[in-house]
Amino acid sequence: MGPWDDEVESGFDDMFDLNRDGKVDRTERAMQLDFMSHEFDDEYSDDDYSNDDFGDEW
Repeated sequence: MGPWDDEVESGFDDMFDLNRDGKVDRTERAMQLDFMSHEFDDEYSDDDYSNDDFGDEW
C-alpha cells in the first residue's frame, strides 16, 4: 500500500489486483498498462496493410 494506490473500479482493475487488497498499486498498474499496450500492438500489425491483397494491377 502506498499513496499512489488506486481503488479497484472495474473488472479489468480486479483482474490485475494480484494481492486482492482492493487497491491497484504501482506494480499492478504497470502490468495492466503493459497488457493494454501489447493488445494494441497485435491488433494493428503491418500484415494487415500489405499490398499482396491488391494483386499486380499497379
